[in-house]
Amino acid sequence: MSEETRMIMEKLESMDSNIKELKADVQVLKEDVQVLKEDVQVLKEDVQILKEDVQILKEKMFRLEFRVDKVEERLGHLEVKVDTLTVVVENEVSRMINIVAEGHSDLYRKLDHANGMERTREKMELQIEYLNMDMRRVKAQIGIAS
Repeated sequence: MSEETRMIMEKLESMDSNIKELKADVQVLKEDVQVLKEDVQVLKEDVQILKEDVQILKEKMFRLEFRVDKVEERLGHLEVKVDTLTVVVENEVSRMINIVAEGHSDLYRKLDHANGMERTREKMELQIEYLNMDMRRVKAQIGIAS
């Protein structure tokens, strides 16, 4: 074999070796790309699940906003009722309390009058008893039997 042929053969062998290395590297790259594809697929599935979860959250949030709006509306009605009730209490109940208080004042005055009458009666009874005692003494002094 000639020197040229030998060199060509060596170069071919070197190239063959390089090609085998390249094939191995390409195979590793293919495997890595396959792993990346699988990872991307998993990410896509996760993103899809997240999208569904976000959609569910949006729906729940909408329902919650609707309920809050209803609660605020009912609260407004309650505030009006409380204001109305406050006015009634301030006007009507206060007036009724004053009427009852006036009635109690009349009863108190009548009780005072009745107590005064009772005191007067007791005084009169005491005076009668005192006069009876005086009369008995007078009769006893003049000798009249009772």
